[in-house]
Amino acid sequence: MRLVINNDNEAESPLELTPWTLISFNNKHTNYENWGEYAHYISKHDGPVAKNGIRQKIAASTAFWLSYFEHGQCAWSLYGEGTQCQWDTTRHAGIILGDYKELKHFDQCERASSARDALETYTNWSNGNVYEYTFLPGDSCPHCGRGNNVIGDRKSGWTYGPDSEWGIWSGNWYDTEEMFVDIRANMSTEDKLTEISGDAAWLADHHELEKVKI
Repeated sequence: MRLVINNDNEAESPLELTPWTLISFNNKHTNYENWGEYAHYISKHDGPVAKNGIRQKIAASTAFWLSYFEHGQCAWSLYGEGTQCQWDTTRHAGIILGDYKELKHFDQCERASSARDALETYTNWSNGNVYEYTFLPGDSCPHCGRGNNVIGDRKSGWTYGPDSEWGIWSGNWYDTEEMFVDIRANMSTEDKLTEISGDAAWLADHHELEKVKI
């Protein structure tokens, strides 16, 4: 079989799958809102002075001020965490708001951890680090994927008829470690990779997946 790994250019924002909403104070961002909606003012030394409703959310860890770093690629983090650079980091760059109904069973440390995880995934998506993979039959066309052999997914029950063009496809992977666990899970001891291609094929070397019988 052949494995094709590409960037997933149609992946939606991963925050839609979380209880968090990210607001940027940078008017060049699509999720921009004016900081004045959330703070009375921003002190150079003490940071934002939150408005009443936001102050209560911050005290309950259902909202956090954010820092933002950008130098080639970007990185969102909870305020004071992440990369701190006097030139490339905006210390008070935004706020992340949580849905209390989905977070009410979490303690404050768990809410902070959940927000960090959401920011890490959102950062990957913002930088285009989202991937998809496709398993193709070994004798299928290298350009269109058409072939006589059909690969059935042994693990998750995906099935394809005899006219299947693409074999097994899986996308929206924001975590490459998890993606390669899934790739290996969809291979059996009888499967032999004859080719690894695609614009993100380099990930296979990084994750020690070789063109050998697994």
